[in-house]
Amino acid sequence: MDNTAATSQADAFLDKLAIRAFLRKAVRDLFPDLQITQSAQMEARPAAPCFSGQHILLVEDNLINQQVAVELLEDVNLHVTGANNGLEAVSLLRDREHPFELVLMDLQMPEMDGYQATRTIRADKAFADMPIIAMTAHAMEGEVERCLKCGMNGHLSKPIDVQMLYWTLKMSEAFSF
Repeated sequence: MDNTAATSQADAFLDKLAIRAFLRKAVRDLFPDLQITQSAQMEARPAAPCFSGQHILLVEDNLINQQVAVELLEDVNLHVTGANNGLEAVSLLRDREHPFELVLMDLQMPEMDGYQATRTIRADKAFADMPIIAMTAHAMEGEVERCLKCGMNGHLSKPIDVQMLYWTLKMSEAFSF
């Protein structure tokens, strides 16, 4: 959330790619007496979408995490290319004949971490609008803001909530339906 809400007479403001924690906080702030049960939250979750074969760059140094993510993404008709660190990711983005539609970026990796990789990617105007989503075990307070500040568009915490992953991808501008 940002100060736009105060200046625009809105009660709350959420970016296009709303992060679950921000959404929960906004709802709690606006409706402090509202009680949402766990079963109501589960019923509101959509079924797994089927995408149209878009290409995703998955930047993850842990091979087990990489394998799990690839399977989850391929299960919904996405094509996945893996990179083991930020340096490989930057190289793949620059050298690829057909561009990726989205990047899922781990934060702590050897060679070049996710923050530096994102800043390097954003420095190239060709990738100014490419969605970059952090996918990390770092869920400390302030981490989401740090990701957004370096140029990422969203944040997913590990272990991955599969429905949140699919929802985040579906909400991304990279995937039009």
